[in-house]
Amino acid sequence: MNVGTVFLVGKSTILTAAHCFFDGNKKVSSVTFIPGKNGSSNPYGFDESTKLHIPTKYKEAYAANHEDEKWKYDYALVELSGTPGAKLGYFALGGYNTQYSIEKLVGEKAIVIGYPTTKMHRHKSDIIGYNSEKYQIYYTTDTTSGQSGAPVFIYTGIGNKEYIKL
Repeated sequence: MNVGTVFLVGKSTILTAAHCFFDGNKKVSSVTFIPGKNGSSNPYGFDESTKLHIPTKYKEAYAANHEDEKWKYDYALVELSGTPGAKLGYFALGGYNTQYSIEKLVGEKAIVIGYPTTKMHRHKSDIIGYNSEKYQIYYTTDTTSGQSGAPVFIYTGIGNKEYIKL
């Protein structure tokens, strides 16, 4: 069983890392989404996937062992059977050209929420750099297996719950 972190980006859509599902040999065909999992408790139930989308460019980069391209396209979109985002809420996706320029992100606090175990963990640390050509932001938070695909975002301080996904 593969374990990774996903996050809601719509009422019935989750986003994560493609490498959680595809590595040339491993080709996951179905996903069970369990929001808020806490040990053996599933407080919000679960939903099964209906479709899994992995970019063709990720698969091609993986086959060619082209690391820069592989990381650039390392995302997967999953459609779910239910609509958990209608009840739980979801991240609105923004484009690369958000209100923050990448240079201004250095020194901000990156928040990473993921599931390295069967319990959710939240970490916050400084953004220390970036590589705009590779679409990478560097931060000092330790992450581990199971947190792949987790959202990385900053708190904007605007409104009650305003966050920007990076």
